[in-house]
Amino acid sequence: MAQCSKKELQTYLGLWLLSTCLPYIHLVWPEVLGECYWNISPTLYYFTGFVGYLLLGSYAKKYGPASIPAAVTMLFLGYLVSVLVFCSRIATVDTAEAVELSWQFCVINMVMMVWGLFSLLVRINHVPAVLAKVIVDISICSYAMYLGHIMLLNFYHQIFGGWTGNVLFEIPVIAICTFITVYFVVRLLRKLPKAKYWLGTND
Repeated sequence: MAQCSKKELQTYLGLWLLSTCLPYIHLVWPEVLGECYWNISPTLYYFTGFVGYLLLGSYAKKYGPASIPAAVTMLFLGYLVSVLVFCSRIATVDTAEAVELSWQFCVINMVMMVWGLFSLLVRINHVPAVLAKVIVDISICSYAMYLGHIMLLNFYHQIFGGWTGNVLFEIPVIAICTFITVYFVVRLLRKLPKAKYWLGTND
């Protein structure tokens, strides 16, 4: 990685970005690169998946994030595509996998939102000390929170799902309750001996 030139890294990221377009391309051209049902992207196999995010972060560290106008544009367009694709799919398909197409982790609109939001957040220079401490603590807990959140998410969904009939209210409530609860659970678990080895908190 340290020996890659900027152009080489950009080339790899370009191929990775192309791979994030494949889920949409497949809607029109299912076998555009010779795919088959057991391998969705054989030609770009080594350029797909989460590794692109790691390289994107490395690129940002070495060459800087996107400009503010570009970041805002990507964030807005990525969100717009996610909403439009979801709304169009939910009216025409009846499987969860098909409906969830627009918020898969490695689709182009998600990459746009991640890169846009990241590029904005890294420009924040002045944060109150108390808030900075909380942010760092949440960051330390974030991996364990990710691993454990689904158990509490299902619990809160049983409580609040369908409670008011208004998902615009219910989804934020479920998300906030899940986030806060799993954060404090992980904080308690961090007090156990050698917790960093099985929680992945590294503190």
